[in-house]
Amino acid sequence: MHESDNLFLLGAAGVVGALGGVLIVLLLVGGIVVGLVSTPELKQNRSEGTLAIAEKEDGVSLSSGSLGPGESSAKAAGSVSEASVAAASEMAASDASSKGTEVSNNKVASSKEVEASSTSNPSDEPQKQPINYNARIEEMFQYPTMAGGCEIVSMTSVLNALGHGISAIDFAEDFVLKVEGAPSLVNSYSGSPYDNGAAFPPAMVRAGNDYLRSVYSRWRFAKRDNAKLDKLLSVVQTGRPVLVWTTMGQDVPYFTGDVISGYKWYENEHCVVLYGQGEDDTLLVMDPLVGKVEYDRERFEEVYDACGRHAVSITKLDAERIDELEDN
Repeated sequence: MHESDNLFLLGAAGVVGALGGVLIVLLLVGGIVVGLVSTPELKQNRSEGTLAIAEKEDGVSLSSGSLGPGESSAKAAGSVSEASVAAASEMAASDASSKGTEVSNNKVASSKEVEASSTSNPSDEPQKQPINYNARIEEMFQYPTMAGGCEIVSMTSVLNALGHGISAIDFAEDFVLKVEGAPSLVNSYSGSPYDNGAAFPPAMVRAGNDYLRSVYSRWRFAKRDNAKLDKLLSVVQTGRPVLVWTTMGQDVPYFTGDVISGYKWYENEHCVVLYGQGEDDTLLVMDPLVGKVEYDRERFEEVYDACGRHAVSITKLDAERIDELEDN
């Protein structure tokens, strides 16, 4: 080998060695850069707890974390400025908001959790109130068309308060006067409602329920004979009016001495609708002779008791109870 050849080999070896050194330096620099770019988490110390920014496949989100005293806020990446962490936090909050989440107290709560926490307790929801049928009672007059039909007019006003649009005349012709049996005041209407007629509770209950059955109603009339006034008022307080047998003008009853199926007949027999209590110890009454009026409670009770305590209430039955009544 010539000396020139040796010099050539030495020169080549030097070049190779230099290139190797450069390559090693590049690899080291690349590792540092990669380490800076792929650092999995940046942590910034806060006054009340801490905020951590963690990498995820679909972006950056917020999560709770903690830093011990003196711990570096950016591992293997040098120091990270407060502005950088604040910017990253703002970006993370924006990203969380766009995914339907809410950031509160350094936590992420899903929209479903927020909705569930704000849902009111079912027991706090307002309960459905029963209908006050007393408020639906309207004035109806027996004169001039139905001079002797106070019972028919009063019951018609209650039927219409329940939502049935029927006239007193139609009710009388189609139901009251169609009750089978000889006129007796008790089991059927006696006389003419257009002139001089009358009926006690049993006859009116039969006629009223015949109508309610014809329209497939669950409401039914029922006798409340011998019920004290306080008992009737307890029914009225539930929103249901009551038919009460009394006298015209709140006079004392004029008994004739006739007793029909246990009912004592009196000449000034009259029927009204009791639908509420007024102020100063008065009662709200729909009297077919004068319309809506307030009567003194004490006097009303005295006349009601003297007449024998006759009344008719209205009640709503369930389907099974109605079937039982119809079968019997």
